[in-house]
Amino acid sequence: MNNPWLVALFRSFLWLFLQIIIFEPFNEKIAGLTLYPYIIGFLWLPITTPVFLGYIWAVVFGFILDIAFQTYGLHTSASIFLVYARKFVLQILSPSDGYEVNDKAHLASLGFRWFSAYSLILIALHHFWVIVLEQFEHFFSPYTLGKFLLSTGISFLLIFVLDYLVAGKKR
Repeated sequence: MNNPWLVALFRSFLWLFLQIIIFEPFNEKIAGLTLYPYIIGFLWLPITTPVFLGYIWAVVFGFILDIAFQTYGLHTSASIFLVYARKFVLQILSPSDGYEVNDKAHLASLGFRWFSAYSLILIALHHFWVIVLEQFEHFFSPYTLGKFLLSTGISFLLIFVLDYLVAGKKR
């Protein structure tokens, strides 16, 4: 599989499956912590991915999650928002000479600082969107704010470690 979009699609389905089978039951057992590792499928999209393809990806994956979790559009809207925000985050974090054709949105490809900023911003935006819609009128309560911070931090660490393990060290 040399086509980067097919590889990304395969990995995304893998993370979607793991989200539904492993992480969602875990999320229900641990109060105050919600992990959404499926978003790694959006973070790992090739940098050159056309925006419309990202939106299609977001609708399909979000819809599957909404059906599995009976969340009525929550994950679809969060996924669309993530893809929308990704475009701007990539522009903001773009190296001064631009991205190279072979650059991938991985720790090994663009380095620690870039990947940390990229993933933390997008994870925080995604989690903010999901938690605001879940807890609508109670968002600024200490519990909800703590849930947002804890879930964002743990998800960032999980995604950071997964990226390191899957994408490997910079050679």
